[in-house]
Amino acid sequence: MNGRYFVAPVLALGVAAFLLNASADAQKGKTPPDVPGTFTMRSAYDPGGAGPDRASGDAIDLGVYHLDGDGTGVVLNGNREFRAELFGTRYAQLDFSEAIAGTGCATGCFRTFGQLVIPTPNIYPPEGPWRVVMQTNVVTIANVETADGLMGLTEDGPAGYARFFISFKDPGGRDFHWSVLYNPSEYQGSHLARVLRTAPCSWMIYADGPNARGGLRAWSVRKGRNSNSDEGLFSMPFGIAFSAPNCGA
Repeated sequence: MNGRYFVAPVLALGVAAFLLNASADAQKGKTPPDVPGTFTMRSAYDPGGAGPDRASGDAIDLGVYHLDGDGTGVVLNGNREFRAELFGTRYAQLDFSEAIAGTGCATGCFRTFGQLVIPTPNIYPPEGPWRVVMQTNVVTIANVETADGLMGLTEDGPAGYARFFISFKDPGGRDFHWSVLYNPSEYQGSHLARVLRTAPCSWMIYADGPNARGGLRAWSVRKGRNSNSDEGLFSMPFGIAFSAPNCGA
């Protein structure tokens, strides 16, 4: 898997570790520092969308996700991709009611939760205190990684493409986590997300209508090389408005 696009989160670090002070590294030509930002998710059944959203946000702080004392962080990361790590009371609501027929797991499945998932707080080690992780990886329509991530998109230009994932802990407390993958090279049959640069430091990340298939995967649930379990494709539209005001600093 591409080094910029990873799913298994290592999230036991605190806020200081999340927002890395990388100025010294930047001077050495290494990865530049993260730029703090904020985002909102469209609410479920948003009339502004192309159909009911199946991945939507909470209503805490008027639905604005930002750095807080519980560890939640939102950044334009060193690779200039959107990354969000939700801790504490923050969550995302996932609706698995629109399964794609014929793509589900047949035997040895691990999905025990129903249609609606709101990831639970951390009471099950060793997965740690995180609740949800999301990240982009900007690519071409042929799913080839591009330079400069979100910063490589033209303002008000045509929408680009991105691999995208939403990872969440197992709602039943089992010692593994799940991801909804928008990446056909990683999960066959899923779709790439779309990305639109709406201002110098603002972007819309979305998947709409018939082009919003995400693949549901359980990570490291078996022994051996085929340790993951792919549990089916779902229609999972969403919309994220992300801003990192100092992206050009």
